[in-house]
Amino acid sequence: MAAVARVRAVLAEGATVFLRADSEFWWPCIGRRLNELGLPFVMASPMSAGVKLMLHQATFQQLTDDEDIQFASLDGRQTGHGEGVRIVVIRRKLHDPKAPPLGKVVPGFDKWRQQAI
Repeated sequence: MAAVARVRAVLAEGATVFLRADSEFWWPCIGRRLNELGLPFVMASPMSAGVKLMLHQATFQQLTDDEDIQFASLDGRQTGHGEGVRIVVIRRKLHDPKAPPLGKVVPGFDKWRQQAI
């Protein structure tokens, strides 16, 4: 987290530092450390077994006026991501298998493509 200290050192006092990263950077220990530092963050998350399992209990809501895009919010303690972490899953409906939307196939949700953040 030396990079965070360096960034904070060059920013004006009171500036907000916010971290965004892809799923390759996610580890529960990183999430814990960022929470300890009080550093807000958003990371894409791998579709782990915990996330896939919790999707079957999740309540999805429309994200926009488009019924083909929905989201659900999952507690990180239940997905294996840890305390203080919330996972948001965005799913897009599959209409054309030859041109699927972004996201992963999750068993039991064959007509949707899922992304976890």
